[in-house]
Amino acid sequence: MKPASTLDCGIAIGTKWRKVSRFMLVASFDISVREFSLLRYFYSHPGEVLSRDQLLNAVWGIDYYGTTRTLDQHIAQLRKKIEPVPSKPVIITTVHGVGYRYTLESLPEETPVDGL
Repeated sequence: MKPASTLDCGIAIGTKWRKVSRFMLVASFDISVREFSLLRYFYSHPGEVLSRDQLLNAVWGIDYYGTTRTLDQHIAQLRKKIEPVPSKPVIITTVHGVGYRYTLESLPEETPVDGL
């Protein structure tokens, strides 16, 4: 079994089975292939503002002719799984008019978690 890749913001990615764990929840959950690819791409570009086109090309491929809404929906689903409060994202943030930024900074201890 491959070890999980640990991200500084309290998330671990299990690369062999595409499992993600949030340390503050002490739980793990499955993510889709696209969500996994997105998370890995974000992780390899910490703090960078990534355009929607850049993300679509990296994850869906250069020949993808769909819309950016597909990407936005995948980001929304990923946020539901990794963000403490998905409606107020702090890990994957929107950069209006451009795309998204993945922040590696640790979450504050007092960050509330939806549903807990």
